[in-house]
Amino acid sequence: MLITIWDVFDSLLFLSTKVKIVEVMVMMKQGVRIFCVLVLSGLFGTQSMAAAQKKISVMAFNTTDGTTLGREIAEQVHQALRKIGTIQVVGEVVARQGEEHAQAIALGQKYSLDQVVTGSVGQFLNTVVVDMRVIDLHHPTAKKALNTSGRADDMTRMVAQLMRYFAPGKANRKSPTVAPAEVAYAPVADNVAVVPVTEVVVPSAPADVEAVETVTTWAFKIVAEPEAVLVRMLNIKPKYTENMRLRPGAYSIQVSKPGYKTYRKWFRIRAKDVVLYVTLVKQ
Repeated sequence: MLITIWDVFDSLLFLSTKVKIVEVMVMMKQGVRIFCVLVLSGLFGTQSMAAAQKKISVMAFNTTDGTTLGREIAEQVHQALRKIGTIQVVGEVVARQGEEHAQAIALGQKYSLDQVVTGSVGQFLNTVVVDMRVIDLHHPTAKKALNTSGRADDMTRMVAQLMRYFAPGKANRKSPTVAPAEVAYAPVADNVAVVPVTEVVVPSAPADVEAVETVTTWAFKIVAEPEAVLVRMLNIKPKYTENMRLRPGAYSIQVSKPGYKTYRKWFRIRAKDVVLYVTLVKQ
């Protein structure tokens, strides 16, 4: 009788050991499954993040005054784009070679890019005006134009404003001067005349100071010699009309007429109406 009881006890002990081994094996199997899921999710998560990144290249910004401002602003834009997680910046800043749009398309085909960033820089008195253009290589005929302005030693702030287009959540909220817009750029003649231009500021009615402060737009017109010229606003979408209303800021114009050299100029609207007198020179 004692032998039988001990045999039963041993059998129960053996079975309990078996159960514990099975439990341990089940736990190890679950652990392996969890490990595999974590590894695979990390792998595919990294791949999906890389796939979601836009591939962008930066071309040097164009300048007409022979300074290095275009290269400097392009370098700062290049560095700022590298800090945005949704963007993969390809290569270094590319020097300009030939026509802007054709070069952008060639870069896109060579490196399988999504966008090319470039633009132009001009200086009006002590103010630097930056026009940045984003060429979408999936829709090459469309461009996004953004502009900002400031002092030459304030490029960091200007670049931060331009980055609002790529990373709106990280931008400085106090930068309303940057507004993306669809712009169609026509080729501009290279034979730009250097003609003295007189800027006449027409004083507004100073009767009520408080009323003047509430005005947000100002009249602008061009008086040209000869008459019947074609006037184009180069950095905004609205077409030129006489006495058109403009908000304070920097603007670029082009005045042309067959048989005369094309004239271009940056001007600034502050808190007064502005009239520009332009004299074209015959070719």
